[in-house]
Amino acid sequence: MKNRLIALIDFSAYSHALAELATRWSEVSNARLVFVHQVAGIFPALADEATRQEIIRHEKDQALEELKTLAAEKGLKEDDVQYVVTEYYLLNTVRDLLKEGYNDVVLVGVRGAGMLRHLLMGNTATTIVNEMACTVVAVPDTLCAASDALCNLLPRRLVVALSHRFPLNEKAFDDFLDQYRPVITQLEFISSVDDPEEEEMTQYVKSLAEKYHQQHPSTYRVFKGKEHFKQVKDYVRRDKDTILMVQRGSRTLTDRLFRRFLVNDIVHEGSLPLVVLP
Repeated sequence: MKNRLIALIDFSAYSHALAELATRWSEVSNARLVFVHQVAGIFPALADEATRQEIIRHEKDQALEELKTLAAEKGLKEDDVQYVVTEYYLLNTVRDLLKEGYNDVVLVGVRGAGMLRHLLMGNTATTIVNEMACTVVAVPDTLCAASDALCNLLPRRLVVALSHRFPLNEKAFDDFLDQYRPVITQLEFISSVDDPEEEEMTQYVKSLAEKYHQQHPSTYRVFKGKEHFKQVKDYVRRDKDTILMVQRGSRTLTDRLFRRFLVNDIVHEGSLPLVVLP
């Protein structure tokens, strides 16, 4: 199955950085690159259907030219990129792309948002994470604004946060490793536990480290204490070449709510580059 990297481009101030990142990641993974943009479709309320369609056509033509210009600035040739410009709901467009039979990774920029905005408005990145059966890479806008940091953002060191209650999706994980094997230098499997779970969780992440050590240098770590979320974030932030990897999925209602909050909070806070496995 051929690799493909789908980058969602919104023409914000960070789009150039995101396009640069998409170009570099697609080169590493030998992936087909797709730039996707949804036009706003803004027209007068009393406009007739013909006028609406004409406005949308104009917006789509203009967006396509902007995408091509963006690609050219990154040194990409016409055949290096597939362009998808749509007036329809962005997530439906992504769903249709995922049906085309590629080994897809979706790259999306994330703007930090307070909890009130999180609850009221949601976020494209978190919706994709929660609803799409694909690997998603969420890149904070703060990182995109720092060009030096962005140049170093490749999946060199992966910190994989897990729980033994939700075994690693090894197929999706192996697919990601196969794509980015040329740049990955270290794997670390981590978890955070309460005392009753410590032995079982330690054995689980240890077994994964031993299994994958043949492919990449691999270690494991288990955090204890009540501030699990803060511990993980602080640990990952210590190394600028580190990308946190988590996995969505659940088996019970309580765990589903906690895990969804955990992933969404990281994405919405926009403080860490994050890879989310399906």
